[in-house]
Amino acid sequence: MPKHRSEESRVKLKDIAEAAGVSISTVSRALSGHDSVSAKKRKEIMEIAKETGYIASGKETDRVLIAVGLPNADRYALRNPYFLEIIRGAYTVINRFSRLHLTIEDLSRLPELVGVTDGLLVLSPDDVHFDFERVRQLPTVVVDSLGPEWTVSVVVDNAAGTRMATEHVILLGHQRVAYIGPRNTRTAEERYEGYVKAHRDHNLTVGSDMAVFTRDSSFEEGYKACRELLSHERWPTAIVAFNDYMAWGVLSCCQEHGVKVPEDISLVGYDGIAQFPVTALTRLTTVDQHAFEQGYTAANVLIDLLSGHRPNTSVIQVTPNIVLGSTVVHPHELRELRGILQ
Repeated sequence: MPKHRSEESRVKLKDIAEAAGVSISTVSRALSGHDSVSAKKRKEIMEIAKETGYIASGKETDRVLIAVGLPNADRYALRNPYFLEIIRGAYTVINRFSRLHLTIEDLSRLPELVGVTDGLLVLSPDDVHFDFERVRQLPTVVVDSLGPEWTVSVVVDNAAGTRMATEHVILLGHQRVAYIGPRNTRTAEERYEGYVKAHRDHNLTVGSDMAVFTRDSSFEEGYKACRELLSHERWPTAIVAFNDYMAWGVLSCCQEHGVKVPEDISLVGYDGIAQFPVTALTRLTTVDQHAFEQGYTAANVLIDLLSGHRPNTSVIQVTPNIVLGSTVVHPHELRELRGILQ
């Protein structure tokens, strides 16, 4: 019975490459049936693979398993379209290769897969403070967080994203701008820093009642944070949310309490993902951090790592941009003063 791919089998992959006089990536493509390798060379590589025991006699396939690790997969990540967009980007790449297979796991299970899986895509490990030392022997690409130096990370400039979101509403005249989100990870700290920096850049002070720090970044926490802001005597005129999922929670809370968005309170999210079904008629103004592109890039990098090629940098940064929707207008008092009809 053929064994799962392990460190031993990766050594054999190098042996095949040396015996055939080709690169590891050529061997990988040949075993995957890729047509970029000639039929003659592919046959030669397959025969060497059989002779070395890399694949069983008469078996001309060998699965390469890639595991995608998600934080709190069942409770949170698989309910959040942002993570699904990253996975879709990765799948678009991996699906091109018949021997590559993708499995989705909770981050807590990844150490159990050492010796079973060939490579890892680790999504938002900061959310659960993932211990990378337990998977160190596997080629690993980290998405949406900075991993250790031996990994490759695909990240977004979080501070720049929330700075542009906050500045967007400030330039429209909003001076009571609230922020909602957690502060328990590096990503969360960076996003809050961007919000604070935008205030400093425009000589504004962050009000003590204008920041609500939450347990996590879920829809439910967004709803609760909005309810807390609405309990104050003076409401914010705009809210910047840690992510789109929390922003949808704000929208739901506002709808239930008779608060109009954006007429009463403007709202900016962060992710740039598809609109949530219950608010499909509302186009959220948001910061697009290109989730599909992150997943697509990460999968290509991981394939390179599996083929023995490492990029020149350990950090690949994706630049965010703001996407205008229908959830931000001038504050009410400014509209009245200027006679602006929106």
